[in-house]
Amino acid sequence: EDELLQGVADLEELQQRLSAAEPSDSAAVQNLRQRHRHELELMQFRTKETLRKVQGQAAEVLQGCNVEQQQLREVVRSQEAELQRLRTLHDVLTREMCRLGAECSSAKDKAATLEDSLRAAE
Repeated sequence: EDELLQGVADLEELQQRLSAAEPSDSAAVQNLRQRHRHELELMQFRTKETLRKVQGQAAEVLQGCNVEQQQLREVVRSQEAELQRLRTLHDVLTREMCRLGAECSSAKDKAATLEDSLRAAE
């Protein structure tokens, strides 16, 4: 885009130079100047059209990036919610494992006590 803008500025400068040339030139020089002026105007028009197209394409790309960025934000939010759900589940499972571990330990102690009582009764 900067190169295109510089090209437009260069073309405008050339056009000003042509306009400022001495009026005493011959008819051939005038014809040549007129043809060059026409070519410069055509180049300037094409350059401006190209610049408009590039700017339009850049706007479309930017719009696409914005949409993709929004989609990625939604994915991140979803993943963060899933992560939070898994953390909560992990906490619940950890507490349950601790509770079951304590019950198991208590059951082992009771079993050992019953075994001791059975041996003593024999």
